[in-house]
Amino acid sequence: MGSIKTLAFSEQEYRRRLQAVQQIMQERNLDALVVSDLSNICYLSGFQTIGSYGYGLYALLVGQSGEPTLFASDFESHNAKIGAWVDDLVVYDLANHSAGSPMDQLVALVRERGYGSGVVGCEQAHFAMTVREFREFSDGLNDADLVDASGLVEQVKIVKSPEEIAVMRRAAELTTTGANAGIAAAAAGKSDNDIAAAVYQTIVQGGGEYFSLQPIVTSGRRSGIPHSTFRRNQLERGDCVLMEVSAAYQRYSAPTMRTICIGPPSDEVRRGFDGCLASVSTFMDNVRHGAGGQAAARQAGEALRAIVPDLLWHGCYAYSVGLGFPPMCTDCKLGGSVTEDTELILQAGMTFHCSTSLRKVGQFGVTVSETVLITDSGCEALTNVPRELAMR
Repeated sequence: MGSIKTLAFSEQEYRRRLQAVQQIMQERNLDALVVSDLSNICYLSGFQTIGSYGYGLYALLVGQSGEPTLFASDFESHNAKIGAWVDDLVVYDLANHSAGSPMDQLVALVRERGYGSGVVGCEQAHFAMTVREFREFSDGLNDADLVDASGLVEQVKIVKSPEEIAVMRRAAELTTTGANAGIAAAAAGKSDNDIAAAVYQTIVQGGGEYFSLQPIVTSGRRSGIPHSTFRRNQLERGDCVLMEVSAAYQRYSAPTMRTICIGPPSDEVRRGFDGCLASVSTFMDNVRHGAGGQAAARQAGEALRAIVPDLLWHGCYAYSVGLGFPPMCTDCKLGGSVTEDTELILQAGMTFHCSTSLRKVGQFGVTVSETVLITDSGCEALTNVPRELAMR
């Protein structure tokens, strides 16, 4: 019988990522890195599971050199047979705690591999490790110098390789077809669920995976409430529909956001959408390799405020997207956002969800966005839905 293992990327690609992380570890004098964010574990090893968080403890133990050690429960470890290139797999019994809790066994592994009195980094800014687990971890390694290594893997992860960009393109194609299907399904008398159903069916039938961020379809007065979504709301003439679609392929997501109007838009809605469009277009016109993201954000902000200064806006013009697990499609939660108050020097190969969404709270919401790839000369939109106010 042949192997059931199917790597998402070449082993050479995984080794490139690992070596880049190990180089940073050497520069920071970290003897070991304990990776607990599942998206980072997957990035370095290929291991993934739909039991993203809360179904057990996962970790990847990385030394300054050599291959990493994957730590998982007996139940979840079988996924390593499908997607992980790593051979060193340490398994704990999920039901039998005679050897101590899963965290006790992870601590024992760190000590066994010779890092019990070394400098050990861990991802303290991610929710994969509970407060109780972190206390067990730090208490168990009280002879080690435990340091916060949050964002270390992301320093490598934020710039995509050619293999990753190819996967991002496929995710963007699926997003595009799903968003177009959602627009086509919108009509007076239909519901927001009808739009969401069209998005799901089109993307899943097209080869997409379960979403890191579920489709957002919010309509009418609900569209003016941030992070609301479909809830059997019937569409009526004059309604706005705010839609966000983010298909996943090989766990990489490429979002896009669009606004649908049921019938002609009001002047206020049109002005709000024009502000979103000016913001996104200006941002995209001013990003390229070596440019500062803050300057592009400020230029986009000026274009936005010149048209519509007074609607609710969260202030993030772009954030890094790529490999992720629910509930988010962002891949670099630390240091991956572009705002008017933070600086990020852009590099070719970075991929961002470039978006602006505005809301008159409880009245309407409007938006437009693209997933873009930073290039030497500018940026390329990977998603390809008409950048206009869709009227149905």
